[in-house]
Amino acid sequence: MDGWGDVAEELLHIEHPAGNGRDTPEVSRRGRPRGSGDVLQRRAYQNFLRASVLPGPLRLQSVESIASSDQGGVESADTPGGGQHVQAPDASESQSVFGSVVSAMKDLIPRFRHIGSSVQMQLHASALNFKNESAECAQNAQAVADSFLASERVVASARASAAMSKEYGCGRDFSRDLTRIAASAVEAGGLVWGHILSSVRELLQQAGWQGLLFVKKRKFDETPLRVRLQCSPQVAQVEHAGNAGKEKSVTKILQTLFSLTMLCKTPSGDYQVLRGNIPSYLQALDKSTAENLKAAQMDLEDTVPELKAVSSLFNCKVQHTITDRFAANSKCELALAAEDPTWILAHQYCRSHKIAQIQTKATSLPETETHISGVISVALALQNAGSTQALKDILNQIFEEQLVVREGAPPEFAKAHREEVYDVFLGPLPSEAPQDVRYKRAATRRIQQRLILSHFLNGELRSTEIAHWCVDGLSRQNVLRLFKKWVTPALLPGKCEIFPRSRWTGGDLSVEWAGLLASHHRILSLLMDRWVTKVTGPAARARPSNPEATGWGSVAMASLTSSSPTLPALQNAPNPDAPADPADAGAGVGGVEAQELPAVAHVLQAAVDQQAQDEFSWAKFNKTMKDKARTWAVTQPASGLALIKSVMRPTFRFLFRNLHLFSSDWDEQQELAFASQSVRSYRIVEEYRATHLDMFFNELRQLFHCRMKALQPQDLNIRVRTLMFRVVARAGACAQRLLGSCSRSYPGKLFGEVLSEDGDPNLVLQDSKCLYDALTADFIGRYNTPAALGSADATAQLRVLASELEYDISEIESRHASVRRVVLVRSCQATGLTLEDASSEFVCRSFCRLFSMPKEPGRRTQAIWAKKTKGQSDRGWLQPHRVVVADRVKATGAENGLRKALEETWQARHVLYAHSRHEPIDEQSLKPVPQQSTCSALGLCVCTGRGLEAECLAQKVRAFIRPLAWVKRRKRGKVTKQFTEAPHPKPHLRQLLDRAELVLHVQTVRDSPEEANAAAVVAAMRPHEVTWEQLALRVGSGHCSTANDCETRCSIPSAV
Repeated sequence: MDGWGDVAEELLHIEHPAGNGRDTPEVSRRGRPRGSGDVLQRRAYQNFLRASVLPGPLRLQSVESIASSDQGGVESADTPGGGQHVQAPDASESQSVFGSVVSAMKDLIPRFRHIGSSVQMQLHASALNFKNESAECAQNAQAVADSFLASERVVASARASAAMSKEYGCGRDFSRDLTRIAASAVEAGGLVWGHILSSVRELLQQAGWQGLLFVKKRKFDETPLRVRLQCSPQVAQVEHAGNAGKEKSVTKILQTLFSLTMLCKTPSGDYQVLRGNIPSYLQALDKSTAENLKAAQMDLEDTVPELKAVSSLFNCKVQHTITDRFAANSKCELALAAEDPTWILAHQYCRSHKIAQIQTKATSLPETETHISGVISVALALQNAGSTQALKDILNQIFEEQLVVREGAPPEFAKAHREEVYDVFLGPLPSEAPQDVRYKRAATRRIQQRLILSHFLNGELRSTEIAHWCVDGLSRQNVLRLFKKWVTPALLPGKCEIFPRSRWTGGDLSVEWAGLLASHHRILSLLMDRWVTKVTGPAARARPSNPEATGWGSVAMASLTSSSPTLPALQNAPNPDAPADPADAGAGVGGVEAQELPAVAHVLQAAVDQQAQDEFSWAKFNKTMKDKARTWAVTQPASGLALIKSVMRPTFRFLFRNLHLFSSDWDEQQELAFASQSVRSYRIVEEYRATHLDMFFNELRQLFHCRMKALQPQDLNIRVRTLMFRVVARAGACAQRLLGSCSRSYPGKLFGEVLSEDGDPNLVLQDSKCLYDALTADFIGRYNTPAALGSADATAQLRVLASELEYDISEIESRHASVRRVVLVRSCQATGLTLEDASSEFVCRSFCRLFSMPKEPGRRTQAIWAKKTKGQSDRGWLQPHRVVVADRVKATGAENGLRKALEETWQARHVLYAHSRHEPIDEQSLKPVPQQSTCSALGLCVCTGRGLEAECLAQKVRAFIRPLAWVKRRKRGKVTKQFTEAPHPKPHLRQLLDRAELVLHVQTVRDSPEEANAAAVVAAMRPHEVTWEQLALRVGSGHCSTANDCETRCSIPSAV
C-alpha cells in the first residue's frame, strides 16, 4: 500500500494488529509523557533538513507511462507527435489512492516529507514506517479499512453497525475508528495532491515542461440539518476529549465538490492532462453569508499543500465555481478572486435551479396557487393509514349507486374529450424521466390506466352520469364487479403524493392524481365530500343545500364569523351542464368567481394561523386538512388542474433533459462517440446550441396557438383563455430572462464557434470587446488572430476547459438526501448525531461510491445470515463485505500522538463558522476583480446602435414602474428572524404585475415643446408628489400609455 491507504492501515493496526486481543487482559495505561506529543513533528523537521538537497528531476518516461484512454472526454491537439491522455484518479478513488500515478512515484514519496501541515507530516511518516510491517498485519488492516471505505454498509446506528460487523464491542469503538479513517482520508488525500503538485513543479522547472492551464473547480451548496456541533473554537480546544459544550440545533450544512485539472505540454510537443477530485468534508455555518462561505472554502483549499505555489507556474489559471443564484455565493467568489487577481473567475449558476424557478413563477398566480394548495391539502389529509382504502370503498359505493349500463356502442362525440383528458393526465413521460424510481413506476402504470379507463368509462366524462356502454350484453352486476376489480384501482392507484414545493420533480404526479379523479364525472368532489362528512347512500344525495352559499365568498364569510378552524363546505356548486357564455369574462376556473379568488388564500391561511394558535393536535390538524380538501374539491377544479398540467409538461421535459445532460450516461455516450468516430460534444457547446431551450419554446408556442384541452363546459370562456395566456407568457418570459441570454453570450459562444464543426471562429474575433467575459477576454488576449485561435495550444486548452466547465449542481442536491437519511437514522432514539460523525459517514460513503463496481444485470444484493460462532452471541446479520477480524494489542506512545492529532484536527475542522468571528468583506476590495458587464450578460451590445436604444427604453420603463409598484419590506426579529409586522398593502400596479395582467403599450411619439417641458417637470418630481393628472399628461405626451382609465384609483406609495 502507498499513500493514505498505508496510513489507514497503520491506524487500524494500532487498534487491530496481529495477535488474539480477546485473550489479552485489559491493562490500564498511562498517557504519553508530557512534551512527547510533538516528537513526530520534530522528526519530520529533521527529515526536511536532511532532504533539503533534492535528487534530480522526475524522469519523463515515468509520467508518460501512465497515459490512458480519454476517460474524461479530453482529446489531444493535432500535433505531429500525437497527444497523450492522462486521467488522474481521484485522490479518493483507488485503493492505493494514487493509482497509476503513485506507482510511478514510489521512489519520490520520501522526498516530500516537509510538505503539508504537522498532521499531514505525521501521516506521511507513519505511512513510510508501515511499509516495514508484516504481510499478515497489512492484510488484516486492509480488510478492516475496506469495510469502511470499499464496502456498502447498511445505514444504521453506531451500536447496530458494531454488532453487525462483529469486530467491535460497542458503538463507541466503531465511531472512533470511523472518525479516524475519515480524518486520515481527508488529510492524507490532500497530502497526496501536494505530492503530485510538487512533482509537477519539478517537471515545469527542471524537465522543460510548460504549464498551459490550471483549473480549480468547486461546486457547493448548503442544506439545513439538525445535528450536534461545537459552536466555539475555544471550547473545542479545552473539551476535545468529549462531547461537552455541543448543542443540538438546526444548522446549515455545506457540501463542496473540489477538483483540480492541469494541462501541461511536454518538450516533445505532447499534451498531458491531470485531473481528479480532492476529498472534502461537511462544514457548518450559522448563516449563509459571504464571509462564512469564504472562510469555509479557504479552509478546504488549505488541505492541499503547494496549491498556490504550483498554480502560479501556469500561464492560465481559472477559478471555476458552480452555485445557485444566492447573492452571498457571488460575493464569496469575488472575495476569493480578489485574494489573488491572477485567477480568472468563471462563476456559473445552476441551470436546474433556473428551470425549477420557471415552473414556480409560472404557477404562482392566485388562480393557479389555489389549486396547488388544494392538492397539498388532499395529500396531507390522506397521509393516515387506511385513507386510500377508505376512498376505494367510497368509490365502489358510488359505482353501486350511480353506475348506468347502456347497451350499444359508445358515442363518438365523447371520445375526443376523453382522449384529451388522457393526453393531459396520462400522457407519455419524457424518455429521461424513468431514471427516477417514481416516474418509472408511473410510466408503466399509466399505460394500464389508460387502457382500462378508456374501455370501461367510455361515456361522456363531463356528465354527472357514470355510464358504461356495453356491446357484450353483460348484466349490471357483472359490470359492477368488473368496475370494482379494474376501474377502482385505475382511478385510485395509491395515495396522493404531496406536491413538493422545495423539490424539482414530483409535482406533476400530484396534479395528475387529483386531475384524473376530477375529470371523470366529478368523482373527486364526491369522494372528498363523503369521506369527510362520513355520509353515504341516499342521505348524501338528499342533503339540503344552503341557498346563501355562493362559491368561495361563502367560505370567507363563514371563516370570519366562526371561531372554528375548519372550513365549511360549498353546497350549491355551479352547474357544469349549464350553457357557457363565451363572452363571459367574469367567470373563474371551475365556477369560482374572479373577484372571489383572492379570498381563497386568505381563508386557507386563516385556518392555518388559527390552528397554530391552538395547542397542536394531530386530530385537529387532520380534520383541518380534510375540511380544506373538501372545500377545494367541491369547486370542480378539473379545468384548473388541466391548465396547470399543460404548462408543467414542457417545463418538466426541459428539466429532465437538462438532468440527463449532466448525468454519467451522457458522458458515456460522448466517450463512445469519440472512441468510434473521434467526434464528441461538450456541455458548454450544447448550451450555446440551445437545443433543449428551443424545444421548450416550441412547446410553449404550441400552447399559445392551440386551444386548451380537457376543459369543462363552464370553463369555456375568455377568462380561462386569458389565464392560460398569462401562465404560458409568464413561463416564456422567465425562461428568456434566465436562460435565453445565457445561450448566446460568452463564454458559450467561444466554445461553440471554435470547437463545433459548423462554427466560425472569425465571429468571435469580430465581436465587440464589451461582449467578452473575463475568461474569453483573457483567452482572446493571448490568441487574437485566426491562426493563433486555431493553433494546437489554443485547441488543447479549449477542449480541457470545455470538459470542465459545468453549470449544474444537481449532484450535490442529490447527496443532500443521503446525508439527511444518515443523520435521521443515527439520531433515532439517541442524543443526536454529532457533526463530526455525520461528516465521517459522508467521507467514507463517498469513497465507497468510488470503490463500488457495477452489478451484473438482473442480480440483486441479497442478505444472508451470518454463521454463529461458538461462544459468541448472534448480534446481527448482513455482515459487511471483506471484513476480517483483527485482534487488539497495546499501542505505542508515538502512535497515540498521531491518533490524538487526527482527532483534534477533525474536531477543529467541524467547529461552527460564525459570521461574527469573520471580518466583513470590503466592497472596495472587490472592484479590481473583472466582472461580467451588462453587454456580456445580455449577449447584446447596449453601448451603441439599436442596443443602446433598447437599454434606454428599458431604463425609462423601470424608472416609471418601480415607484408605483414598490412595497415596503417587513421587519424581522433579531433573534427569531420572524416577521414582526403584518404584510403591507400592495399598490394596484403591483397587484397587476403579480397577476401578470399589466400590459405596456410602447410607441414612438414626437413631443411638442410644451409637452416636453411638462414631462420634464413631472420627471423631476419626487414619487409622492406625482398625481394621476400629471401621469395622464405623461401618457398623453407619449412617455407611457395605458389601454383604459380603470387604474386611476391606484394608490401612490409614500416613499421609495
